[in-house]
Amino acid sequence: MQTDEPTPLAIIGVLPPGAPLPGVTADVWLRNRLDPIAPPQNNHTHRSIALLKPGVTIQSSTADLRRVQERMQQMYPTVYSPMFL
Repeated sequence: MQTDEPTPLAIIGVLPPGAPLPGVTADVWLRNRLDPIAPPQNNHTHRSIALLKPGVTIQSSTADLRRVQERMQQMYPTVYSPMFL
């Protein structure tokens, strides 16, 4: 695949044709380039999909994500309000 990216892209996964992803119509996803020097912001525009390891439950992964949310709120209180959690 040819892109305008200055560095080569790595393929990190391939979904089977017709994979059920609600509200998604993309054929290709590219990484989101974030500026590490820019101040943090919270605009809720990023979505994630994941494949859980065998034996990992949705409940345990949700609990892990809650801990990440709480830590983000502690690290960036002006960006992530308590309502974010």
